[in-house]
Amino acid sequence: SLNATSDEEYQRLCKPRVNRAFEALVEFVRECVVSSIDTKVSFVSGFEDRRVEELVEFAQSLGVREEDVILRPYVHL
Repeated sequence: SLNATSDEEYQRLCKPRVNRAFEALVEFVRECVVSSIDTKVSFVSGFEDRRVEELVEFAQSLGVREEDVILRPYVHL
């Protein structure tokens, strides 16, 4: 799950315990794509003002095809 389009957003949403987690995740996705590994990314949608188009565009900027972007609905517990 990529879940964010920026380091700032990733920090706020995922609260990673590892330094540079978002940067490492983005690099991993790019390396998978370049290595011809079937790569899919997912995002949580349906909260805040997240536009689906922005999420898909970000994934595409990493080399992920639009059909390989998975949008999971936000579930408030």
